[in-house]
Amino acid sequence: MANQNQNGSDLWAEALTDPGLAAKDKDSIKGIAPIKLDELLHSIETQRDTYRNQRTTFKGPKGERVVLSDIFAKVAKWIKKFVEVGDTAVQFDPGHAALPWAAVRFILQTSLNHAEQHAVILEGVETVARVLAWSKIQESLYLGQKAEAVHLLKADLVRLYVTVLSFLAKAYRFYCKRSSERAFGSVFKSSDHYSKKVHEISSQQHEIERYAVQILAAILIDQVQASDTNQSRLFHAFKALKTSHLKDSDAKQTKLLESLQEVKFSLAEGLDAKQSKLLEALEDQKITLAGDCNATQAILLETLQDLRLKVADDSHAIQSKLLEALQDLKRPFSHVQTVSTTSNGILKDLQRDKILDWVSSTRHQSHHSQIYKKVLKGTGEWLLRSPELYDWLDSSSSQMMWLHGIPGSGKSRLVSILAHDMKESHGHLSGTMPTYSYCGMVEQRPLESKPETIFRSLIRQLIVSESELPEPILRWYGKRDEQSDNPLGEAVRLIKEIASERSVTYILLDAVDECDGDERGEILKGLEEILQQCSTLIKIFVSSRNDHDFSNFFSGYPHVSIKASKNQGDIEMYINKMVHDAIVEKPKKLLSTVDVSDSFKDQIKRTLREGAQGMFLWVELQLQYLCTLKSKDDVEDRLGHLPPTLIGVYGDIYSRNIETLAENSKILVENIVQWLLCCQESLEIDVLMAAVTASSRRKCSTKAQVLDLTANLVTHDEELNVFRFAHLSVKEYLEEVRMDFASPRNHKTAAIGSLRLLTDDTQSLVEEVRHEGRAQNPQAYASKYWSRHLMQCGDQKPMEEPYSLLQEFAAHQPHWCWQEPNFAEYQDNNFSKLLVGTGAWLLKSSEMNTWKSRTGDTLFLSGGPGFGKTVLTSITIDHLQEQFADEAFAVAYVYCNLNEQSRQSSVYLVFSLLRQLVQQKPSLANLREISDDRHDPSTRTAIEHVFALLRHSGSSFERIFIVVDGLDELLHEDLQEFLAKLHELQSCLPVNLMIVSRPHSYIEAELRTGGRLLECIDLMKRYTKLEDVEICCSTCVEATLYGGK
Repeated sequence: MANQNQNGSDLWAEALTDPGLAAKDKDSIKGIAPIKLDELLHSIETQRDTYRNQRTTFKGPKGERVVLSDIFAKVAKWIKKFVEVGDTAVQFDPGHAALPWAAVRFILQTSLNHAEQHAVILEGVETVARVLAWSKIQESLYLGQKAEAVHLLKADLVRLYVTVLSFLAKAYRFYCKRSSERAFGSVFKSSDHYSKKVHEISSQQHEIERYAVQILAAILIDQVQASDTNQSRLFHAFKALKTSHLKDSDAKQTKLLESLQEVKFSLAEGLDAKQSKLLEALEDQKITLAGDCNATQAILLETLQDLRLKVADDSHAIQSKLLEALQDLKRPFSHVQTVSTTSNGILKDLQRDKILDWVSSTRHQSHHSQIYKKVLKGTGEWLLRSPELYDWLDSSSSQMMWLHGIPGSGKSRLVSILAHDMKESHGHLSGTMPTYSYCGMVEQRPLESKPETIFRSLIRQLIVSESELPEPILRWYGKRDEQSDNPLGEAVRLIKEIASERSVTYILLDAVDECDGDERGEILKGLEEILQQCSTLIKIFVSSRNDHDFSNFFSGYPHVSIKASKNQGDIEMYINKMVHDAIVEKPKKLLSTVDVSDSFKDQIKRTLREGAQGMFLWVELQLQYLCTLKSKDDVEDRLGHLPPTLIGVYGDIYSRNIETLAENSKILVENIVQWLLCCQESLEIDVLMAAVTASSRRKCSTKAQVLDLTANLVTHDEELNVFRFAHLSVKEYLEEVRMDFASPRNHKTAAIGSLRLLTDDTQSLVEEVRHEGRAQNPQAYASKYWSRHLMQCGDQKPMEEPYSLLQEFAAHQPHWCWQEPNFAEYQDNNFSKLLVGTGAWLLKSSEMNTWKSRTGDTLFLSGGPGFGKTVLTSITIDHLQEQFADEAFAVAYVYCNLNEQSRQSSVYLVFSLLRQLVQQKPSLANLREISDDRHDPSTRTAIEHVFALLRHSGSSFERIFIVVDGLDELLHEDLQEFLAKLHELQSCLPVNLMIVSRPHSYIEAELRTGGRLLECIDLMKRYTKLEDVEICCSTCVEATLYGGK
C-alpha cells in the first residue's frame, strides 16, 4: 500500500522520482529488500541488548567515546514512535517509507565491525531514524490542514526525503563493497561529505518547523471563538502570525515568544481580565518571525504546540496525541538504565545504614533543597532549552559539559534547576537519577581531602537506591581500618567500577571553583578518568567561574557561558519579584512609611536592570542596601551611585554598617568573621557563638545578634544550623581586600579562643551562651583543633597570647572528657588486655638492655599490620615506668592514630610530651613564672615556642625515655616536623627514643641520619616473636576446653 498521508499523497514515492535524487541513488535504494517494522524493531532491540551486555563502545569523530547500545536504543525508540503514530493517525502500511528503514537496518548491521572508523555514518543513521519518525508526525499533523503554508511544507518535506535517501544510498553502496575495497576506500576522505549531509538534514528539519508555526497559528484561529472582546483580539493576533513573512529580527521574535507564553499560561487558567494586557502585548508586536532558524524558533514552535493542546477539544483528540508525540520526540533521549549487581545477601537495615554513613555523611539533598527553594519559578528555561544541553543529554557518547559565568550570575541555581528537571524527568527510573554535589557547601570530613569527600558523596548516591550494596563497596568497607596511600584514587576507582555496572551515570558538580587550587585539579582529573575509562555512558556537568585553569581544562569540551544576553529575562523576572516583595508584601521593607508610586517603582527596576549585568547577587545586595534607607531622596541618590561591582557593594556595606559600630560590637563582628574564615569544620551556631564569646571576652548569644551585626554578609543555613558567608565573593572580599582578616590574625583569634575554652578563663561567660540539646560542644572543637590554629597564627612573642596561655594549659588538670585523648588511660586499657608472658622476648633482648643502659640512643621497632606493635609498645612503657620510677627520670609517650590525624599535629604531640613532663614533676607546674623565655622579646612560631617549653622542662631530669607508637599514621608534614623536633631534643637533652611503626623508608632513613639509631628490630624477621603466638594459641585452647566457649 502506498505511504499516503491524509491528503492522499505519498511523499516518499515523490522523493524517489524527484530529479534532485541521483539515478544511482534511486537504484541503490530500490535494490534494498523491504522489511516489516515489527521484524526491524525485534532485530534492533536484540542487538541493543547484546551490545549493552558487552559494553561495546567506539571512538566518535571528535575522539569522544560512543556507547553502541545507546544508538540502538534510540533507533528502537524512533521505530516505536513511527509505528505508534501510524496506528494513531492514518492506519497505513509503511509502503515506500519502508525503504529508508530497510537501509537503516542494513547499514547498522554492516558497519558494526568497523564502528570506530565509520562513526560519522553510524551516528548519521541514528539521526535519520529520528527524522523518519519526526517527519511522519509532520505529515499527519499538517498536510491535511487548510493553510497557505501547507504546500511549502510539503515541498520541503520532499526535499528533506531526497537528502535522507541520498545519504542512505551512498552509505549503502559503501558497505556493499568488499571489505578490502572499503579498507582502501575513502570513508575517511568522504567523512566530511557524510557530516555535511547530516547537517543538511538537520537544517532542512528546522526549515520545515518555520512553516509548522504558521500552520499551527491557522489551526488556532479556527479554535478560538470570537465570543468576547478578548478572544476576538486573540484571533487577530494569531491571524497576524499566520500571514507573517518570516524575515524580522530575532529580538522581535523573542518578544513574540514571551507574549505567546504568557497567553499560554493564561489559557491554562481561563480567560479573564488579565488576558487583555497579554493580548495588547501580542498586538503591539509585528507578529513576525526571524528568517534564520535558531533556538528561539524552536521554543516558539513548542509554545504554539502547547497552546494547541490547551485549546483543543475532543474532536481534535488525534491531533492532540500527535502533538504530544512530536513534543516527546523533540525532548532529549532518556537513556534507559540497567543495573547489574553481584548478590551479597541481605544486609540488616542497621548494618546497611552504618555502611552508607561510613561511605558519606554529606547531606547532598539538604544542600540541593536550600538552593532550589530560592529559584524563582520560570527562570532557567534558557539553559534547559539550550542546544548545548540538549546535545549533552541526547548524545550516545560520554560527555563532560561546563557551565561558567561571573560571580553572582546564578550558577548554583541553574545547576539546581537542571538537577530538579532531571529528577522530574527520570522520577520513575531511580537508577537514572542524577548524582550531584554542591562543592561550596560540602564540609570536608576529618581524615579526608575535600575531593575525596565529594567523590564519596557521589558513591553513596549511586548505591543508596540499590536493594543490595555492591560487592566492591563491602570490600572497601571491610578494609576501612587499613591506611590507604591514595584514598581519592580509591574513591574514583569505585565510581568507575559501580558506573560500569550501569548503562548510564549522571554526575553534576556545582562550584568546583570554590575548592582550593590543588583540589580543583584533583577533582577535574578524577572526573576525566571516570569519563574516559568507563565502558558505559557517562554524563558529567560542571559549573564554575571563568577561571583560567577551568578554561584550559574545558577547551575541548562543550560549554555554556552565562551572559547577560542569555539570562536577561531571568534577571527581569527576579527584579520584578524582589521589588514587588520589598514594596507590596508585608512587612514592607523599602520606604515603609512612604507610598511608592508606580513611576518610582519602575525607576528602581530600570536602574537595577541596567546595572545587573547578569548578576542576581548584585541585584539582591543593592536592594537590601536600598531597604536600609529611610527617605525617597536617599533612595534616589543611591540609585544614581550604585557600585558597579560586587566588591564595591561589599565595601559600602562594611563601611556603612560595620565600621560605624561601637567598639565592643565591632570586636564581636571581627571575631565572628575570623572564626568563619578559619574554622576547620562547620560549627553549629551555638558552638560558634561560644567560641566567639571565648576569643573576644564579649557575650555573643543569639542568632539575631550575629545576623544583625554582620549586615547581610553572613547568613544562617537553616538546614544545617550553621552560619555561612552569603557568597564565596564575600569571603574573597574579606580575605583579599581587608587586611584585618589576614590568615595569621584569624588563626590567632581561633587559637586564643580554643585555649580559653580548655581552661577556666572564660567558662562562666561561655556557659551563659550555651543552649540545651546541641549536637556539638565548643570544648570538643577546641581540643581537636587548638594546635592546628596555633601552628598557623604566625610568629608571636612568648609572653603574648595565645602562647602565654599554653604555659597555663600545660599544667592545667583536665576537667572535661572532651580534652585531648588521655594517653595514660589508653596505656592502661591496652596493658589490661595483655596475656601474661607476652613480650618477654623483647624485654629480655640484648637490643632493649643496651638501649636502656646507654643515654641518647634510638630503638626502632617495625612490623606490618597485625604483628602486635601496639601491644609491645604498652609492655615497654609499663616496664620503663616500673624500672625508672625515680623522680629524676621521666617516661613520656604518645600513641599516634590514623583516626586522629586532624588533631595530632606536630605541635599537639610536642605539647603532649611537655604536659607529661610537667605532670610528673610538680615543681614545673608554674611554667609562666619559671620559664627562661618570659623576658624574651623575640618572636617564634608555635612549634618553636612549645619546643622551647619542652626543652626547658626536660632539663630538670637526669634522663628521659620517649616512646612513640604508630609514627607512620601521622600526616606526612606532621611526621617530618615531629621527628625533626625529637632529634633536636636528643641533641640537647639526655633522651632515649623508641619509635614504633610499620616499615617506613623515610622514618628509617631519618633515624639513621638524624638520630642515634642503635638497632632496628624487624618483627617480620624475628623468630623470637613466635613465643607470643604460642602463648596466645595456648590461652585460646584453654579457654575453649575449660571456659565453656
